[in-house]
Amino acid sequence: MAKLLKDSLPKTKATRATWLATHEELDDQEPLYCIGIVDVYTGLVLLLLLPVAAVVYVAVGILTVPGLVVLRIYVAKGLQRPVKSVNRGAGFHIVAGIVAVLALPCQVIVLLYWLVLFPVILICSLFYSIISLKILLLRGNIALMKSCSRWPKWSWDDSVCAMLGTMERQGFAKLVLKFPSAVVIAPILKYLLGCNPLLYRLSIRQRCLWTSPLDFDGMFAYH
Repeated sequence: MAKLLKDSLPKTKATRATWLATHEELDDQEPLYCIGIVDVYTGLVLLLLLPVAAVVYVAVGILTVPGLVVLRIYVAKGLQRPVKSVNRGAGFHIVAGIVAVLALPCQVIVLLYWLVLFPVILICSLFYSIISLKILLLRGNIALMKSCSRWPKWSWDDSVCAMLGTMERQGFAKLVLKFPSAVVIAPILKYLLGCNPLLYRLSIRQRCLWTSPLDFDGMFAYH
């Protein structure tokens, strides 16, 4: 995990001042957004998707409980206190294998949901984009997205390790609620409303995201 985090950071010794020199920061007094016709349209699409999303959210929440219970037991019994690292030994790989089997029904549900969700978002967005001529924004948006995209290099063991760290920090109950949100709700908010290249002119902006670099020799890098 520490290596993955380290590889994801910039390779330069950036400071807040040098970073802001090449990035646009929102002013606290600047209005973040003005509602337009496109937002009304995406809101209607969102209303159509919400009933399906609600059902899938509940299903995913229920199906993830067995795997998360196994991880909770491992956190309580298999990790030394204080938890500074997750040792990927034989016990870890056994737990990861058990969780992989228990997670299969959830993964199938999420896959089927995505196979419905993303085509619906694409078709609805393309329809409005062509009618409103926002399709002309697509080329520039795609170029911008390519400049920000990196293919993730997460393995199943990395995912299990991340879940263990999240459970250790936030607790079992929060993870049970947040995991379905990440795979059911977040894709709608991101790809329909947040960074839809067919409907919005995308730009790189940030607000209060600068933090000090992680100490990869310290305890905060091990989860």
